[in-house]
This record gives sequence, C-alpha cells and structure tokens, in this order.
Amino acid sequence: MPAPIASRAASGSYPPPDLLNRTPWSDAAAASKDRLLNIAPLAVCVNIPLQSGAGGFPAALYDALSREIAGQPDCHRQRPVSQLMWRNPFYRAGLGDLTAAMHKLGSHFRLLSEAHEYCAEVDIFQTTEEQVALLRGLGFNQLLMTFTPAALASDLHGGSALLAKRMRALRDYGFTSLGIKLVYGFDAQKPQQLRRLIATIIELQPERVYLNDALERYHWDPLAAACASSNDLQDHFTLLFDALRSAGYRVLGNDCFVLPGDALAGAQHRSRLRRTLLNYNASNAADLLGLGPGAYCQLDRLYRRNEPDPEAYCDKVARGEPLAVAAHYLDERGQLLRLVIDQLLCYHRVDIGYIDSRYKLQLTALLKQAIAWLAGRLSGDPSSLARFNEGACMHLTAAGILHLRAICNAVASQGLGDRGGL
Repeated sequence: MPAPIASRAASGSYPPPDLLNRTPWSDAAAASKDRLLNIAPLAVCVNIPLQSGAGGFPAALYDALSREIAGQPDCHRQRPVSQLMWRNPFYRAGLGDLTAAMHKLGSHFRLLSEAHEYCAEVDIFQTTEEQVALLRGLGFNQLLMTFTPAALASDLHGGSALLAKRMRALRDYGFTSLGIKLVYGFDAQKPQQLRRLIATIIELQPERVYLNDALERYHWDPLAAACASSNDLQDHFTLLFDALRSAGYRVLGNDCFVLPGDALAGAQHRSRLRRTLLNYNASNAADLLGLGPGAYCQLDRLYRRNEPDPEAYCDKVARGEPLAVAAHYLDERGQLLRLVIDQLLCYHRVDIGYIDSRYKLQLTALLKQAIAWLAGRLSGDPSSLARFNEGACMHLTAAGILHLRAICNAVASQGLGDRGGL
C-alpha cells in the first residue's frame, strides 16, 4: 500500500498551519466566493464509537455532542441535510438521549421531512422494538444492521433463525431500506459458515449488503481505497462477492451490494450516484460533516478527523478546543485523482474523453500504467482487468471489479508517484 497522500502530496499545496482549527469556509470571503456550496446538499454522520470493557466511555458524551452540534458554523447550517447516518445511537444511552440530540440537530441544521436518506446503524440482536419505533418516529427511513460474528458462529442455525425473525419484524415498520453489514475475516469463521450465513441473508432480501474486512486498518487516505485483504481473506471475500452477484444484487464499488429496485441502484443506472467517505448516496450529497468521537469530515478538498477517544473528545469540547486530530487538503492533482477514483467506485468505468477534454489531461497513459502494474502483481494479463475504448472510456471487467480496491490503490500510487501521472 502506498503512503497516505498527506505524506506524498507536493509541498506548498496545503492551507495555512491552522488547518486543524478551520473549515474550508471559515472566513467570509471564502463563504461569499463559494455561495453555491451553501445550498448544496450535505451528508452528516454522527459517530458513537463502541468501546471494549466497562471503562473509557464518558456519561457526558451526548452533552458534548450537543455542544459540538451547536458550535457548527452557519455555512453548514444553511445546507439541507439530504443524508444522515447515526452510528450506534443507543450504545450506553437511553431513548431520551437520542431524542434530545436529534432535537438539537434539527434546531441547528436543515433536516428534511422527505426526499432524504436518514439511516441508523444498530445491532440487530440488541436493538429493541421500542428503540426501532423511536427511530422511525424521529424520521429515520433506513436501517443498517450489524451483528457480532460470535452471535452467529457459536450457534449458526439458531443465530440465522433469530436473524430471519428480526428482519421480518423490522419490515413492519416501513423502512425504505434495510441493510446488513457483514464483517468477515475472523479466525472462527469457516467457508461453510459463511456460505450458510450469506444464503440466509440472500433469502431475507435486505435492500443493501455491505462487506467489511475484519482485519482492515482504517488509514485516513481519502484517495486510495486500502487493499487490506490478505491472501487468506481473498477466498472468503470472493465467496461472498460471487454469491451476492449470482443472487441478482447490483454491486457498487466491490463491497456494497444493492437490490435492483433500491434507490442506489437507480442512481447508479442514471449516472447520479454520489460517494463520500461515509458511503454512497442517491441524494446528491458530495460533502460530509462528521460529528462525535472519531468522526470523519470530507468538505470540498478538506479531509479531517475528530478526536477518536471519547473522554478526550468530551474534554476538548468542554474546554472549547479544536476537535480535529488530523487533516489533509487535496491539491489540484489529488482532486483530479479523486474524480477518477470516484468514477471507478461508482460506475466501474472512467470517461477518459470527458476528463481529458475538460481538464486537458492525458489520462489513458496513467490508467494503462496502473492496470499493467497491478496485473503484474497478480500474475495476469492487463486485459483481464480492464478494457480500453481508445480515447473514450475504460471499463472494468468482472475480474477488475473484484479487484477494484487494488485498482484504485494502483491509480493513486501511479498518479502520485514519480513515474508520471497527472
């Protein structure tokens, strides 16, 4: 994996040293210059991190979160929130905590009553019907369900039956989308278990299925999707990938699968799919505001991460200190690479003719170099990964989609390296 772009981008491409303390529109001149951004849709992710053990999770977390929400600048508040993700809303919190926090969010942001994608990420085995009803009442129209591998590995038959029972019950609440996040790569998992589990999931027909490598390290590298899967994990990933594709799921990137009737599938078909560090959306949200410990922001060219430790996060909020612990600002080359990689992740193709004509680039050479470099590492032929319609478009093959993360990694590596590029 190449070094993060923060360490490889050309010197002089960064904003002033106080980057961690600022937003891209922290001064009036920038806000006036980019007025269109003030009305563009915004994605918001509220991150409540899970903690192991009994300690390390402050009781005042939701109070700190409310203060962070209230402290957001007007340039964010004016933008309609078309996508919202609330991770682990009931972890060590009651119904009143979420209600109060949502009220605070609605008081400071333009939350929408319709035409939105508001999703809560919850543990399907731990979440109660009362909690689900509250989420629906607060305006959430999507659920992303998680479960620990231990919940299924210890008693696969019983766990799968419980999963099916919970899914059927959730259908009664009228969510527009039910998704499952499937984490693979644990030592206890065997191919036979994964086959039975994915067969159960496919039978239940959730609108969305996300695959997550348990060993993946979440580097803050906004351009290159990290190739985290080891050789031992590749077979498991291929098993899950092939099963979902064979069942008729449409693939976004190579780890997000949606039914053909899902809004994301429609957006991909109409070439209106958008992507942020959070995930894909069909509501035209290109910027992401992260709130809470460890939350990520992607605001125009600025990438930033909040303090991940909950106690330190609360202390910083109480003292009025900047919450960011890391930040990176894309230079022009990085921004163009992001455009190329977003096309690959959303549509499995790159419109070379459009990008070359608009940005005066010679993109074909870079893409062929990246594909050839990766094919060499895979001991394969470049044509097995991608097809080039000279001067017009590059399309990934089925094998290319399977290795999409590695292709994005190669494009970023070649584009940011010394061997040519943009």
